[in-house]
Amino acid sequence: MDTAQPPPYARMAATCSVARPGHRYQALRALTYGVTLLVAIAIPTLHWVKLDIPGHTYYLWGEPVPVLRAVKAFMLLTVSVLLLVLGSTYPFGRMFCGWSCPGGQLARLARWLHHGWGRRHRLLRHPVALAVAFAFALIAVNWFTHLSVLWHPGEAGFAGAWGWTAGLTAVFYVEGLWLGFFWCERICPYGWYLGIMAQRNRLRVVFHDPEGLCGECAACAKACPVELDPRAPDFPAERCLTCGTCLDACDAIFARREGTPPLGWAHRLELRGPAAHPGPAPRG
Repeated sequence: MDTAQPPPYARMAATCSVARPGHRYQALRALTYGVTLLVAIAIPTLHWVKLDIPGHTYYLWGEPVPVLRAVKAFMLLTVSVLLLVLGSTYPFGRMFCGWSCPGGQLARLARWLHHGWGRRHRLLRHPVALAVAFAFALIAVNWFTHLSVLWHPGEAGFAGAWGWTAGLTAVFYVEGLWLGFFWCERICPYGWYLGIMAQRNRLRVVFHDPEGLCGECAACAKACPVELDPRAPDFPAERCLTCGTCLDACDAIFARREGTPPLGWAHRLELRGPAAHPGPAPRG
């Protein structure tokens, strides 16, 4: 009778409670992306915090206020968001990158345009990417001027507003059509910093397959937006966006077969060498 002890990871997983996701992460990401955009639109549009630089009018909670007070409120809001994101990195990893960041939204747009559309719709990629980039540019410019200035050439700030809108549209267009998650991994300085902070994060995607049910489809690795393989022994958790895309892919595969999907979440997991994150079982 085989009396071999379970690998160290099996004992750790029992302690860390590897949890099965009970929802579709794609739908949840769409919800969080939508909430993020609504907040980014609502705050300046409702004049809760707005710096109308061309009009020399500054708002706080819907009322005009002195410029210094509005700038302080804007800086406080910015610093608060940054601290909130940094504070969430230790327990949740780079969840901001995978669930809320506007740059991540554009990166997913690029992935969708390149992999989700057939050849018949290839020509539509450019106008779609341009329209989304223009919308994102308007959201950004809206914080610093009234968008109505864009349609009135005689108003102060017309040229500057269009200059910023055109420049941001070009940047977002390039990211949304070509750069994709290359921007998140190699260019975004905030992404670099979060990657450093996330090296010891507590929430991680883990691979646990004691029954050897994992096949050779590699659906999880193919679905990962930053091209990681969550089955790998040297899985770089600091690069993981904690977006759940790989879990969605694994769940979709196991919905057509028996057994428990080997991918899941683990809390308070401390990786200790290859045994803590075993790859797929070898096939005979």
